[in-house]
Amino acid sequence: MFGVAETQKKEVAPEFTKQLRSVDAPEGTSVMLECHVTGAPPPAVSWQRNGDVIDAAAASADYSVTQISGTCCLKIKRAGPQHAGQYTCTAANPAGTATTSAAVNVICEN
Repeated sequence: MFGVAETQKKEVAPEFTKQLRSVDAPEGTSVMLECHVTGAPPPAVSWQRNGDVIDAAAASADYSVTQISGTCCLKIKRAGPQHAGQYTCTAANPAGTATTSAAVNVICEN
């Protein structure tokens, strides 16, 4: 008689297979930041601007955040000078943490 082998899922640290890219955006336009992350179990993703976490309240007002099948998107609904800065996407799971960053420059019309 054979014993039942216990199967363990292998943990794989997050890895960004598509990095964020810096962007110049005219004031008043929408801006999309997109990256792709892999890992097992699927990593939890968070976004920061200049080191400050973009929380749910900010996300609903100024930003739209989506994560579908590893593709992570942060959309700035209407770019203004207050949205310029360094954006970072952080992915974490029990096996590790990974980050990708890019600058958003808002070009103001004079």
